[in-house]
Amino acid sequence: GVILPKVNSHAVSRMLSGMTLEFNDAHYQTLLANTNNNKETEVSYLQLFAEGNQVDGIILIATVLDQEHRRALDALRVPVVILGQDMQGYSSVFNDDYRSMLQLCRKVLQNSAHPAYIGVTQEDVYAGQERRRGFLDACSELGLDVPEDAMGTSPFSLDGGYECAEAIMSRHPELDTFVCATDVIA
Repeated sequence: GVILPKVNSHAVSRMLSGMTLEFNDAHYQTLLANTNNNKETEVSYLQLFAEGNQVDGIILIATVLDQEHRRALDALRVPVVILGQDMQGYSSVFNDDYRSMLQLCRKVLQNSAHPAYIGVTQEDVYAGQERRRGFLDACSELGLDVPEDAMGTSPFSLDGGYECAEAIMSRHPELDTFVCATDVIA
């Protein structure tokens, strides 16, 4: 079973495409659970998949991992791989979100004087905290001052990113660059 946060995310859809190719080659059927970025729904699907050994394994592309996730994961009797987050005691595959954002911003912000940032919830350690830290460190290296109100938080949605950008631009019409934490909010 694959539990994913949103099917219309470019990154998630690419991961899913690669997984299903491999599963098909190995003659596995794929059971998908789309949670629409709702961590309670993620936990619910983990509990559902645990009932009656309905799946041979679970790949969890999580939004935010918390104690409810840990309890549900601990109850599983099948292998689990977590993508995009790291949880002690479980196999995890994740990017170095801090260095990725730092390197991206070093390039993108070279000709910027007034950057802004749209991030996601700080509950998300990697997409939320680490990407924001990468942005701020790159700005610091480049001598760019970013007012706190030139940074916003969006839900993981296109509309949320648009509304956040609009609000930031109304406060700072001088902005020349937006950096966003995810592909969807960009």
